[in-house]
This record gives sequence, structure tokens and C-alpha cells, in this order.
Amino acid sequence: MPALPRSTRESLGIALDHDSPLPDQIVTGIRALVARGELRPGEPVPASRKLAGHLGVSRGTVETAYAQLAVEGYLLTRERSATIVDPDLPAALLRRAQAPAPPTVPRRPPRRPRRRAATDAVIRQKRGLHTA
Repeated sequence: MPALPRSTRESLGIALDHDSPLPDQIVTGIRALVARGELRPGEPVPASRKLAGHLGVSRGTVETAYAQLAVEGYLLTRERSATIVDPDLPAALLRRAQAPAPPTVPRRPPRRPRRRAATDAVIRQKRGLHTA
């Protein structure tokens, strides 16, 4: 099992108060570790419980990130066995991991509350026009 860096949260670039979801931050951080050569193809990644404990997040958050990385071809998961960086990681993925991440899409601003009083006044006015 690889030793976790002194500050795992910093090495993965995790910020609990960041706008992007935690699993996305973990995915981006692990891609960066692979790109920098700190995690090499064939090496195991920390167990989800251990990494979750170091980051101070739920295990499900880490498992979601690992599942995403497995779908993308970065990790190889096997039941009852360590999750490893895919030994056959294509060079294209390594290059993609080194490329800067696309800008994040800003979150949609919260909806404005309905102006019920104004809406009711318009409805009353329309009803008055229709009945007159």
C-alpha cells in the first residue's frame, strides 16, 4: 500500500469549501498525481477507508471518485483486492492527465422567490377586466 503524503489533502488539491464537488476534486487530484509520476501504472492507490479518513470525508465520496477513475481507465478495481493504477494506462490518458482541466461551469444562481403579491394583483386585474 502506498504511503500517503504528509498532507494528502494538499497533494490532491482538496478544499472542503471549494465550489466543485469533493469526488471531482479527488478525481482531478489523482489524475495530477499520475501525471506527475507520483502514482505509477501498476501501483496501488490508498484504500478508500484510509483515504477518506485522511481527507476527512465519507468513504462513499472516495468510492465515487475511484469509480469515475475506473470508468475513465485510470484505475483497475478488483473485488477483495487493492485498487491499482491501471498497468496498461494508455499514453493518451497520461497526456490528458497533464493537460489543464477545463474551466468549471459556474453554478446556476438561486431562483428568485416568486412575487406572489404582484402576481395576485395581475390576476385580480385580469379577472376584473373579464367580468366587466
